[in-house]
Amino acid sequence: MKNCLLIVLLLIASSAAFAQLDVPAPSPFSKVEQKVGLTDVTLEYSRPGVKGRSVFGGIVPFDAYWRTGANAVSTIEFSKAVTIADTEVPAGKYSFFTKPGNSSWEFYLYKDLTFFPNREPEPEHIAVKTKLTPQKSSDLQETFSVSLENIRDGSADLHISWEYTRISLPIAFGTEQEVQASIDRLLSGPTTQDYAAAINYTLNANGDLNQALDWANKAVAMETSFPAVMAKLNVLSAMEQKGKAASYALEMADDPKLNALDLHQIARTFMGWGDKETAYSIFSTNAKRHPDTWPINVGLARMYSSQGKFKKAIQHAEKALVNSPNEPNTQALKAAIERLKKGEDINS
Repeated sequence: MKNCLLIVLLLIASSAAFAQLDVPAPSPFSKVEQKVGLTDVTLEYSRPGVKGRSVFGGIVPFDAYWRTGANAVSTIEFSKAVTIADTEVPAGKYSFFTKPGNSSWEFYLYKDLTFFPNREPEPEHIAVKTKLTPQKSSDLQETFSVSLENIRDGSADLHISWEYTRISLPIAFGTEQEVQASIDRLLSGPTTQDYAAAINYTLNANGDLNQALDWANKAVAMETSFPAVMAKLNVLSAMEQKGKAASYALEMADDPKLNALDLHQIARTFMGWGDKETAYSIFSTNAKRHPDTWPINVGLARMYSSQGKFKKAIQHAEKALVNSPNEPNTQALKAAIERLKKGEDINS
């Protein structure tokens, strides 16, 4: 009996050891990351070996779809749009497979990453379909290989090689157009977004506020936009010129280029600064300019709540609930209404 038990324990131990055994994959996984111009390209595929076999027309039949690799599907990912076979391909990750032939191959770039080419591909998932001419070599390519070769600023060739065969797929990248657009933007001078970014950096770094104010004035002179207006308000606040900030905000409240959401955010900013009078004025102006538009009633609910007028606040919060744009706002409004019913200020 003891001998039988010992044998069973030895079998269990050997099974556990076998289960933990780490062995090489017959077709090891490969990941290639390559920069082409201004675009990042990532290849992921597995690499079977010839191992003395006849490949094309043998283990890989002619005129049949082939996963073009081993194990999982092979994939290619572009960080920006590219052009393949006169077709614009949006940025994203795609699988690719082929249909090898003796004198011509079909190449498929496919939107479905789970597709195995053991059946007819579905047309709606085909991003690119093109024919390629295989190139023969006298040198053996033992291990299946996918790579980007002949790399230039605006182009590269996708090479697929195995045994004595290679196919090459040209890919065009929009590098020249991107660089030209960047040059045009740079030479045309800074944008309001550039000024806003510079102002935010200066404020965070406790930099030259007079310089920041000059940038803010230039930004709003170029374009009356929410980022430009907020940048100027933040600079004036940092300079402790709250009165000037309030006067400027009240002036901008009548500007037709600022929408309901812009004015709502400006009013909330003044609430946060403790200037309720300016905030009330902007909330009221916003309500006159954009009646019953989201988030007008939210602003009025906040205004009346801060004044302790909870019944009026509830009325506007319930109106806001009717035209809430999404579930998070709906839940937030429901929670706010419950607080108002308890006599709590929803601004705190």
